[in-house]
Amino acid sequence: FREWLSRAQGAPLTIEIWLPDLDEDDEVILAERVEAYNMAMEHLAQVRSMHIHLPETLLPQLRWPMSSADILETLWFDIAPVPSGPPPFDLLSVLSPMPKLVALNLEGASMLWGRSFFPGSLRSAFIIGSNMRPHSFAAVLENLANAPLLETLFLQSAFNFTAKSSSEAVHLPRLTSLHLSGEAAQTVTLLKHIVFPVSARVSLNCSIRDTSITLRDILTPISIQMNKTFGGGRKIRKCHILFNSRDLKP
Repeated sequence: FREWLSRAQGAPLTIEIWLPDLDEDDEVILAERVEAYNMAMEHLAQVRSMHIHLPETLLPQLRWPMSSADILETLWFDIAPVPSGPPPFDLLSVLSPMPKLVALNLEGASMLWGRSFFPGSLRSAFIIGSNMRPHSFAAVLENLANAPLLETLFLQSAFNFTAKSSSEAVHLPRLTSLHLSGEAAQTVTLLKHIVFPVSARVSLNCSIRDTSITLRDILTPISIQMNKTFGGGRKIRKCHILFNSRDLKP
């Protein structure tokens, strides 16, 4: 791998690294792949596309870059959660600036929305969270506001804000696909703060934690928001709403 990097001579790189679980592969193989990852991080300024697959337990052991990923356009972290593993590792806190990032895919990541990490160039954000720690609602809106070019926004179990905010709505004029999946009240609150085109496809997946909540409690604010977004006699192209609760009452 080192020889391959030296032959690249500054050319843009596409890197894909799979780091195995310790109990599934030989530790020597794991050490070699971790070394390959760390070498790749040393050449991050040359990387245009990167896909990393690893178990959550390895996150604190990896070397994280301090320099900017100047030409990185696609970043994909596929993280396998470990139920009995260490405390959640905040991946976003160690990522380098990515001024040209177009596509961000984080699966299984434990995140804290406390810092702004969505660059202005971002067009696709696909985030499936894990062990989400509480964070401020304003931090989520700040990241969305930083990415006005977003066309696809997919957030599944990726938000857990502690309090509502009176923040102004975020405008995403190029959005074509919106998927929000999470606790019902938080999902609706976030939906109410995103303004998007009438042609966008909308999918909501709402889980109910409070058994006293009724279907009307959820559908009423959604209906109000949809009327504001798609008012003027225009029709919704597609809206899919799924409720995950056996105890949901009419």
